[in-house]
Amino acid sequence: MSTISPPAAAAQEAALLQLIMDSQTTNYLTAAALTLVILEHISTFKEEIEYVWKSRLSLWSVLYVWTRYATLIALATDASCGFIRHARTSRDDDSSFPVMFRPMSNSKMWVCLHLG
Repeated sequence: MSTISPPAAAAQEAALLQLIMDSQTTNYLTAAALTLVILEHISTFKEEIEYVWKSRLSLWSVLYVWTRYATLIALATDASCGFIRHARTSRDDDSSFPVMFRPMSNSKMWVCLHLG
């Protein structure tokens, strides 16, 4: 079991707190983007039905629908992964902080802290 010097521990704590703040900012921006996309979907739904769903199937209509709804699904998935955390914490003997990194299906990493 190794010990960490006080300056190294302070630097590690500062980096960890910055990571938490950056993660929170990312979550807020994801929620804002999702809100704007949903608002745009609601406000243009009538035109989408008229010009896309009632028209003949074409490459452009398929691409339009794909990009429109893939964006909504991606943002909704990202928001749910950012706000609902189901990771367990584990204690790392080489660290002063109990941190667990858990890879997600979209290759992002979660950081969950247990400060108790």
